[in-house]
Amino acid sequence: MNTSLPWVLRRFWIRSVAAFLMMLLLTYLEARAGNPGERFGPLVDPLFGDLLEYLPTFRLLHSAAFFTDPTVPHVAYPPAGAALLALLYTGGHPVLVYLTVAALWLGIVIVLVSRQLAASGISEHISFLFPLTLLAVTFPVAGLLQRGNIELFVWILCASGCWAYRHCRNSSAAFLWGLAAAIKLYPILFLVLLLSRRKYRALFFGLGSCALTSTLAILYLGPIFSMAWAGSLHNVLNYQGIRISDWTTHDLSANHSVFTLLEAAAKAANHSPASLAKSYIVWGLLFFAGLYVTRLRRMPEPNQLLAVSVFIVAFPPTSYFYTLVELYPAFLVLAFLALSVDQNGTQVNGLSMTIQFFVPLFASFTLFTFRQVGMFGGPIQAFFLLVLLVCGAVFPFVESSAAV
Repeated sequence: MNTSLPWVLRRFWIRSVAAFLMMLLLTYLEARAGNPGERFGPLVDPLFGDLLEYLPTFRLLHSAAFFTDPTVPHVAYPPAGAALLALLYTGGHPVLVYLTVAALWLGIVIVLVSRQLAASGISEHISFLFPLTLLAVTFPVAGLLQRGNIELFVWILCASGCWAYRHCRNSSAAFLWGLAAAIKLYPILFLVLLLSRRKYRALFFGLGSCALTSTLAILYLGPIFSMAWAGSLHNVLNYQGIRISDWTTHDLSANHSVFTLLEAAAKAANHSPASLAKSYIVWGLLFFAGLYVTRLRRMPEPNQLLAVSVFIVAFPPTSYFYTLVELYPAFLVLAFLALSVDQNGTQVNGLSMTIQFFVPLFASFTLFTFRQVGMFGGPIQAFFLLVLLVCGAVFPFVESSAAV
């Protein structure tokens, strides 16, 4: 049995490392030119800024001022996300708790992927180095940890749900996805994957876990249910409205939402992007529903997983670089399919090309950001996300006999 990775994965590996080294080189050159930090973009922001931003706000927890006091930043997460932050702040060491969870999670991922690679016949040192370097040189992980964003917990729940789904543990997958959706709404779309399996009970179980978790979080935030619900909804929508209206270098570079492409067109036509937001959301959901009904529901499960994963990070009007960690489960499914294809002598049309499209998405968006020529990483990565969605809708990722 072959003890090395198939060429498609080695090529991805080499290109990912090359993109990382290129980012370091550009960072060094710009520092020499008097522009330190340019290539890292948001990584020059305060360390753990997203995690520590709301410390003053949570001193007002369980009061109306928690939602309305203009002297503190308003929490921009759904109620369960706010309750999660409260849990992290308990004990007074949120950074230590966050980093401990992150270290345990990344360690578990490396061990599990290494074991599966080794069980597939890959040598032990390659089995260990591949996931280790993948997490070390791909930018979404670094950006996530630097910001201290609670996307870490959404990632843990979504990825664990994907693992359960792939092992046909449908109720467990639905429960985990429901919890993730309570923290940040978009993972609710993972439940669509259960429709193709006709696991309707599991699907409603997932919806129930999201609703129950959200309800308990609202009761916890207080001071009364109606105030916590209205205050949370107002602050989330207000935050989205502010971000949609932003047209800064930061947002153009770091926001890979497809909405950035629409914003560019609106700006060119002298229209307000904010006025398009509601229509964008409605038509985006209708587009995905149509894509699922007409195409995805008949495609293999790897296609469905890829399409949903891409949509949940590309569709929200504001979706920053760290949300791309949600693509890792779909990538690993395709990577192990490529390994099986290599070992069995079969073929999967479009698989090799699709895997390579993950390289610019896992690379630093600042590699594509050159303000002097009006080039920004956000729209470019949004384009590659659309390409991945097309690949998932066009190429059935299932093994077939190789041509003689």
